[in-house]
Amino acid sequence: MEMKDLRIARLSFVALAACLALGGAAQKKPLDHSVYDSWRSIRSQTLSNDGRWALWIEAPQVGDADLLVAPTAGGEPKRLPRPSTPRFTSDSKFVVFLIVPPEEEMKKARQEKRKPKDMPRNSLGVFSLETNELKTIESVQTYSIPDDDAGWLLYQPYNFAEENAQPQGDEKKEEGEQQPEAPQHRKSQRSGTERVLLNLSSGEEIRIPFVTAATWFDDGKRFAYTVSHDQPSEDGVYIFNVETRETTAVIKGIGDYRGLTVHSKSERILFTSDHENYQAEKPARSVYLAANGRLEKLDLSGGLDERGFVYAERAQLQFSESGNRIFFGAEPQKPKEDKKPEVSDDEKVVVDIWHYQDP
Repeated sequence: MEMKDLRIARLSFVALAACLALGGAAQKKPLDHSVYDSWRSIRSQTLSNDGRWALWIEAPQVGDADLLVAPTAGGEPKRLPRPSTPRFTSDSKFVVFLIVPPEEEMKKARQEKRKPKDMPRNSLGVFSLETNELKTIESVQTYSIPDDDAGWLLYQPYNFAEENAQPQGDEKKEEGEQQPEAPQHRKSQRSGTERVLLNLSSGEEIRIPFVTAATWFDDGKRFAYTVSHDQPSEDGVYIFNVETRETTAVIKGIGDYRGLTVHSKSERILFTSDHENYQAEKPARSVYLAANGRLEKLDLSGGLDERGFVYAERAQLQFSESGNRIFFGAEPQKPKEDKKPEVSDDEKVVVDIWHYQDP
């Protein structure tokens, strides 16, 4: 009798387990695209230099991502909205990141075919790990910060003023005013835009106008930048020292300065410019090296001519790790075009094209 009761108990347990399993299966939501869209992925995992903080981006398949910042010792993470390019400062006191517009707003703006100046814009987020506060700066296109930031970063506000700008050099002069005509920019060369140097602790801002490109030295105390000024004589390459607030000109004068590259250990600067023959119909660009207070024009054609190559002006210049070598691009020489003989008017062929449906 006891064996029979034991068998009945076992059968009852199996039946009950089966019913529970079936009931649980019936309650599960079927997997479809709506479920996939809610799945979240993790990326951009980073630890602060002092090891006390971690950050990562948590993003759904569709929708806006979150930036999570959490103490590594444990605790609830702080959620920050719609991040892009987040990073810790070198002193582990701040998290800096771009805040992108909501995805729905961007989608709506694209559907409405808004002009670039009317599109939703990024903001700059600066989150203090000490005070747990988020500071937001509106309308920031991008930012840069060196590995050893010394408490400063450089950001670029949006600027659409060039859409309404008049061609340089076309301003009307007052009657009777005699001024010597200074060289003016080509119509294809636009003025640079403003960059803002921000002190993360104090909030102090230093505004630098007409910048076309900027790059930090590794020590975070200086950065080099190129300028296209509304007064062409102020064009050039400059170095700004954030400690002394002093600006030093590497080269100054009308020209188109590009390809700015720095090597921090040797304190060398590379760039290209056409300032020597800026007014020519087809100005040629040259490569310049600034080192130890001297500026040298480099000849990169050695050995290239024999192989049928020339220096590629649009290729990016790079230093080797030691800074003793320069890497640059080369491209095949373009064949010289033969001059076509001039054809007199009486030898020119004139063709009258007619269609059968024409009246």
